[in-house]
Amino acid sequence: MRPRLDVLVWGAPWLAPLVMACGVNLPIPSGSQVTCSTSAQCPDGTSCVVDLGICASPGRPCVQAVGTDLLAAADGNACTTDAGEAGRRP
Repeated sequence: MRPRLDVLVWGAPWLAPLVMACGVNLPIPSGSQVTCSTSAQCPDGTSCVVDLGICASPGRPCVQAVGTDLLAAADGNACTTDAGEAGRRP
């Protein structure tokens, strides 16, 4: 039994969007906090602050790089922004 040509011709254009729909890339709203356990789970340009379980910018005050991940500055450690202002933990 051969497949019907009209089914292949008319069905193929509908199949492609279904197959492509498997890779969804939704924007993350500004100000959102993304939870993580490793930096691989974070959006581009951010890394995981593993002891807090959130994604943050590597240049953010009060975090220190440990490999590809970040750690929050220890309590009692003074941390400042690049402008010299008092920072805060993420």
